[in-house]
Amino acid sequence: MFVIPAFCQEKSHPLSLNVYGGYGFLSPSGDNFTVTGDANSTGNGSAANTFIQTKEGLGIGSHTGIGFTLKLTEFISAGIDADYLTGKKNIAPGQGFGAFASNHSVLSIIPNVSVKFLRKPKYNIYNTIGIIAAVKTKFDYSYITSTTEYNTFKYKYGINAGLKDALGFQVSLYKNISVFAEVTGYFLPVRPTSATIVQSSSDSQSAVTVINYNITYKNSGSYNFRQTTQQSGNITTSTNSYTDQAPVQHIYSVGLNAGVRLNLGKINF
Repeated sequence: MFVIPAFCQEKSHPLSLNVYGGYGFLSPSGDNFTVTGDANSTGNGSAANTFIQTKEGLGIGSHTGIGFTLKLTEFISAGIDADYLTGKKNIAPGQGFGAFASNHSVLSIIPNVSVKFLRKPKYNIYNTIGIIAAVKTKFDYSYITSTTEYNTFKYKYGINAGLKDALGFQVSLYKNISVFAEVTGYFLPVRPTSATIVQSSSDSQSAVTVINYNITYKNSGSYNFRQTTQQSGNITTSTNSYTDQAPVQHIYSVGLNAGVRLNLGKINF
C-alpha cells in the first residue's frame, strides 16, 4: 500500500495599492479655543479682552494617504495605511487688542479591516474600521493678550491611539483600476509628554520679562516644572514639581475621502 501525502493548497490573494486624499470639514466634540486676556485700561481698571472662539476645532483639515489592501475573502480585506493630516490653521481675533493662532498636524499608521456589505461585478459598498497609531503629532499655538504680552505654547507627544471608520463606495473602471469615495470619521485623543511655554511681557518702562516654562508630564499625572526668567538682563532659574493632569486634546473630524485603487496582482500563502 502506498500512502500519498496531502499538502495544503496555496491560495491566491489579490494585493492592491491605494492612494487617497480628502478633507475633514466637521469637528464633532473636537477642541475649539477661546482665550481671555487683558485689553486696554479703562477708567474702571483693565477691561477684559475676550477672543472670538475659533471656528474650526482640532481635526479639521486635509488628509493624504497611501496604503495596501489584501483581499482575504470575497467580503473581507485587511490593509494598512499611512495617513497625514494637515490641520487647518485656527485664527481668532480679539476684541480690541489681541489675537490667537494655532496649527496642528498628525502622521499616523492605520491598520484596518474592510467588510463589503454589497458586492456587484462593477461596484461594491463597504465599511472600513482602523486603529490610528499617531507616530508624530504636532500642535502649537500663540496668543497676544495685550500690546505688551505675547505667549507661545508648543507640545511634544509620544504615540497615541484612536479610531478611524469609513463607509465607502468603490467602482471598477478597468481590469486593474478602480476608484472609491468614502465618508470618514477620524477620532484621535492625544496627551502630550512635554510642553514648552514662553511668556514675554513688558511694563510701562519698557522693561522686558521673558519666562520659559519647560514641562515634562509624568504617567502619574504630575509634572516637572522648570522656569527660567529673564528680566532686565538678569536670569533666574527654578525647578519645581506640581501635581496636575496632562491635557487631553481631541483631534476629531468627519469628512470625505476619494482615491484610486490599483491591483498589483496576487500573492500566495
